[in-house]
Amino acid sequence: MKFTTYLKEIGLKPFAYLLLLALALPVYAQYAQFENPLGSGTNVVTILVGIIKFFLGIAALIALLAIVIGGVRLTIGGFDNEQEAARANLIFGLHVHVGVPNREVGIQIMNAARYFIPHIFALSTNSPFWLGRNTGFKSYRVKVFDKFPRTGIPDYYDSVSEFDNYVNLLVKTNCIDNGKKIWYDIRLHPYFNTLEFRMCDITMRIDETICLAAIMQAVVVKLYKLMRQNLGFRIYRRALINENKWRAARYGIDGKLIDFGKQEEVDFKILVMELLSFVSDVMDDLNSWDEVNYVLQILQNGTGADRQLAHWDGTDEGLKKVVDYIIEETHTGIT
Repeated sequence: MKFTTYLKEIGLKPFAYLLLLALALPVYAQYAQFENPLGSGTNVVTILVGIIKFFLGIAALIALLAIVIGGVRLTIGGFDNEQEAARANLIFGLHVHVGVPNREVGIQIMNAARYFIPHIFALSTNSPFWLGRNTGFKSYRVKVFDKFPRTGIPDYYDSVSEFDNYVNLLVKTNCIDNGKKIWYDIRLHPYFNTLEFRMCDITMRIDETICLAAIMQAVVVKLYKLMRQNLGFRIYRRALINENKWRAARYGIDGKLIDFGKQEEVDFKILVMELLSFVSDVMDDLNSWDEVNYVLQILQNGTGADRQLAHWDGTDEGLKKVVDYIIEETHTGIT
């Protein structure tokens, strides 16, 4: 069997780079339906280590060729315009799709949901190191991705027509070839009736991932419920939301975010409990209390970034132990 055929059969596919794979999961109606996507009894880490070893041989060859002929294209297409920004983009993020009734409803929910991006993102922070250094950020991944165009908190759009006109203008003027090249933290997907949350670091534990997905779903459902009751959620400027996103990237769950209604700083842990209270009236219907309440474990034990830093002794050798710890954590809940 060809190696690429095997990858396809277990749900893995090349994604943007020769050395990067994406795991595509099916649509789940309930969180209880989730299971090891590579099959029961499959040791996910063993498979991934085998894949990494396979690609390390290719990587060594590419590096040699780069030295000999002066550079080799590392991407598999679509990033010629981004150049070094794309080549340096060796980061891992979590993307979650939440279904919406239609695109017009989706764009209105997106406008309101932008406010919660920093809160949910802070819970996911899991990238304190870069190039072997402690960056001082709980999520340095977002600073790497900021080099790309059309990223971060989206603008406010009055209607789906305004958003589509924006996309069509970029296509017409050869800025992009399709709407998927708009990499907002939350975006109305160009092909599916979904809102795609894209701001989170990939987490170490599957329970953390499911928790974040459940919160995103609850926020969307709550905002949709308000719309149907002819109520709404206050819309804040992108510049203000970006202030909170910066704080979330820098401090994770240990800092303070701005409550723009009160016009004051508030401890993150207080704000996240307010968020849970805000969505509590839809979680019975979603049957997601257990998944959302895993937030309490994150607040108690720290995010992935907090736990990585706790396992690091400040030395280069200690970084190897951090990697071992990440592998150990990845086993949790999926083996």
